[in-house]
Amino acid sequence: MRAITATLTIVLFAFTMSLGCKSKSSVTNENTIVASSDITIVGVAENAKWGAIVLGEDKKTYYIDGLDSWDDSYYKKKVKVSGKLSKTEHKAEDLKNEKGEHVQGMVGTQLIITEAKWEFFE
Repeated sequence: MRAITATLTIVLFAFTMSLGCKSKSSVTNENTIVASSDITIVGVAENAKWGAIVLGEDKKTYYIDGLDSWDDSYYKKKVKVSGKLSKTEHKAEDLKNEKGEHVQGMVGTQLIITEAKWEFFE
């Protein structure tokens, strides 16, 4: 009986933790435009408040969907990332809650690479 209780506790804990570990960079809302075209970019792997990003050679910032931060082996290194590009428009009015209070967020276009695969780039 004790073994069953311990097993159920572990399973319940793992399930609860998986619910709480949703990626911050996985953004989908009514302002998201998903492009069907593939994209490949080269840039430097960095971490931002909203998740892992690549500072592209084209001077744009690309968020990597589902990746909260880069592993130390990739962080600050030059990488090539391939996937599908989506764009989310963040409006200034989205920075206030129902009470009219200011909340954290961003304004402008957020470029997100979904289904991302990456490798070092020399």
